[in-house]
Amino acid sequence: MYSSAVLVLAVSSLKAQASQPSRIWIELAASRATLRQSFAYDCCGPTRKAGGVGLVFRVQRPVGRLIEAGGEAGMSLTRNVRDMRWLMAIGTIAGSRRLAPWAQVGAGLVIQPGECPADGSDPGPGCRVALRPGGGVTAGVRWRFGNFAVGLEAGLVTGASNGQRRFSTERYGVAVRMRP
Repeated sequence: MYSSAVLVLAVSSLKAQASQPSRIWIELAASRATLRQSFAYDCCGPTRKAGGVGLVFRVQRPVGRLIEAGGEAGMSLTRNVRDMRWLMAIGTIAGSRRLAPWAQVGAGLVIQPGECPADGSDPGPGCRVALRPGGGVTAGVRWRFGNFAVGLEAGLVTGASNGQRRFSTERYGVAVRMRP
């Protein structure tokens, strides 16, 4: 008798949880990206840059009325230059209206171009990649339609300097957000 009461309570609890909508948001963003390489020894000197595409995947969960926490994985793909990839923990402040601004900060790991052989071209065969700590900021505006949202965003991801070089990716694009 006792075991059947526990079984009934467990089944009703699972059924109640199954009927609740998911609180997790999944977001995909595509953007125009610019990978910049600057040199630490010269504050105002030359900067190499290359244009390409940026892709971002985010998973977030509300932790308050206006605050969300989650993770972000992204990459910038540029022509004739090595790319930059990142994996970060993120925190977001977002409005709850149908049309609302939002801002996000993140910190984690960045895979960026590393050292190249002295006699090799940059980029070229034999060049390595560097795993460094990094950070990012992103801001934008979203239009919500129930469990779906579309938005515009601008973001910057930067890695820690790699010897004398620092890499960063600027992104400007669109995002689609949904609740599974």
